[in-house]
Amino acid sequence: EQILAELKTLYGANGIDPSLLKKTVLVENMVQIPDRLPIKDEGRSLRVLYVGRSGVEKRVHLVGRVARLCRERRIAAQFMLAGDTEAAVDAPDRGACIFLGEISDPVALHRLYAEADLLLLTSSREGFPLVVMEAMAHGVVPICTNVGGISRHVCHGINGFLVANNNEEQIVNDVVATIRALSQDRKWLGTLSGKTFEHARTCFSPTRFRSTYRTILQPGHTGSAR
Repeated sequence: EQILAELKTLYGANGIDPSLLKKTVLVENMVQIPDRLPIKDEGRSLRVLYVGRSGVEKRVHLVGRVARLCRERRIAAQFMLAGDTEAAVDAPDRGACIFLGEISDPVALHRLYAEADLLLLTSSREGFPLVVMEAMAHGVVPICTNVGGISRHVCHGINGFLVANNNEEQIVNDVVATIRALSQDRKWLGTLSGKTFEHARTCFSPTRFRSTYRTILQPGHTGSAR
């Protein structure tokens, strides 16, 4: 959506007919969707997941800070970070995190998502991250700063949570409060997980992705998308 807005500005600045923008089609990426919603174990602590790189804009240190505060406040949550993230977390916070390192095996990554309850993303800027799509496809409820295109698919309180991208202290406090509430109401979390999975199945499926591209590249094509 941001790129479309930039194109509109670019067209206007160069005297290009804005009606040509109608030829621009936004196609979401696709992810593999499990046949059914993975069953989450409600008898254990919440599993909070971060997957990704440790770039400055990702603000992985906030994930570490949330993990430490949850431990100090006796919130039943376990924080697992996948990727080269350990150096990005402040030293006092590392003891509250489990660092999994880089995961390149698709089966291992699938298992990690299937066992997780929450995805935590505290970025200062984003487009629409693939990790959010992958998590939602496994019923993992996203808690994200409200940046980029995330709000197009994450609806606050319905299939995830959006945190205002204010100062870092407020972000941490808002995330901790959300995790506390979910840890105390696992039935609510289960409902959110189901809605998350259904949204992914509707919006991110390979079938929809391929069908959209076939419509663009082969107008009038009526065959099945493979």
